[in-house]
Amino acid sequence: MRIFLSILGLLISHLFFAQASENSTPQLNIFSTLTQQIPQQGKVSIVQDKSIEQLTLRYIAYRSSSAQLSGFRIRIFSASGSSARSRAYHERDRFASLYPKYPIYLEYEAPNFKVYIGDFRNRHEAFRVFKQISSEFKNAFVVPSAINLPKID
Repeated sequence: MRIFLSILGLLISHLFFAQASENSTPQLNIFSTLTQQIPQQGKVSIVQDKSIEQLTLRYIAYRSSSAQLSGFRIRIFSASGSSARSRAYHERDRFASLYPKYPIYLEYEAPNFKVYIGDFRNRHEAFRVFKQISSEFKNAFVVPSAINLPKID
């Protein structure tokens, strides 16, 4: 059990601190990496049920494929009805013309069309932008959301 918890700890720390570029392929099989014979460092033996390894590898693959984390966005529009879609597109385009540097997301969550802006890692960043845009977009407010990871140049 200690070995499993140690491996799980290594796996979690690997997920938090490892960054892979877009061109590199992530190391998905942590178990084969851990059990490799390394000269003058010994060998790790893992005794566990095969289903634990399969579930862990599926979880790693799932987490690697989703490039999102918890953060905040600003909702600038939300409406339902027959003209909600065209109004949402209009607000999206109006925002894009005024503030082109922020990403814009249009979402449909039945029966509402919603327009969100930004990928802010904390509420402070989101609130700073909210103060800038609140004069133009009176119904805007900060909401917690899953945000996209920033691009690494």
